[in-house]
Amino acid sequence: MLCLYCAGVKQVVLLQAERDGLARARQELERKLETKELEMHEKEEELFLQLERVVRLEEDFEKASLGFSTNSCAVLFSWFLLD
Repeated sequence: MLCLYCAGVKQVVLLQAERDGLARARQELERKLETKELEMHEKEEELFLQLERVVRLEEDFEKASLGFSTNSCAVLFSWFLLD
């Protein structure tokens, strides 16, 4: 039979081991959270760059379309003048 003192010591040791395990688990979760936050920030930057590129391409397309329309009209008008 264990004496009360030994049983108390055993209980304290078990509680300390559980506390240490929980502390390690918390540290691991904090590291994972930091990693996920960093990944999310990188994805946000990548998304922003892609959105900037889309806007730039749309602007280039509009400029090219306007240029094409203007040039096409000029060419058609010059054809009518030649006739």
